[in-house]
Amino acid sequence: MGEKGKLYNFGHAVDVDIIKNITDVFEHVMSNTSEAELVAAINWYPIAHAFCAAWAQAFGLETWQVAGIVAALSPQLSWQKNKEQALETIARLQNGRTLGGMQAYPVNRSKAIRIFNGENPLDALGGLKVRSFYLNIMLDTESVTIDRHACAIALFGLDTAKSGQITVTDKLYKLLAKAYTDVAQQYNIAPYVVQSVTWTYKAANGGKA
Repeated sequence: MGEKGKLYNFGHAVDVDIIKNITDVFEHVMSNTSEAELVAAINWYPIAHAFCAAWAQAFGLETWQVAGIVAALSPQLSWQKNKEQALETIARLQNGRTLGGMQAYPVNRSKAIRIFNGENPLDALGGLKVRSFYLNIMLDTESVTIDRHACAIALFGLDTAKSGQITVTDKLYKLLAKAYTDVAQQYNIAPYVVQSVTWTYKAANGGKA
């Protein structure tokens, strides 16, 4: 069942069964997580989509605009801070205020402004991860967000001692995205569900389900 690939971890070539690693973590979380936590993990992106839709209505914008602004500001921000910064950005822009002093990087604020002004997020956003994050918030069932946790899960599986600090090249990103998609097909679910469920293993629970 596995899909082996020669990947590079800190400069050393390693043979890893990435399909097995992702599947092992997915099944581990599914079997060892409380019902409430599991529901939240499975529905992470639908919940994020609902957040964007609700605030889009409140601000008089389109859902894709709020989702695009959230994605634009997401690098290096926690999810809670990401949401707060997105709402603050929209509020300031609607009131003609500048975005100075905010935590998001200036280049990402500029992208948020472009999306607020109507530019397609896929034109404004850069990088596979941020574009995929936007698409997943919009419930796209073909893309998958590969961050350092998703990468670590694919390379190391249940081995929580391994670091997730790995540079994800475009080539590696596409290979891992395909692996998450292949695992999702086994369960007839969207790839973003596999990613959000396994993400809890590394990110939300300190490596433990």
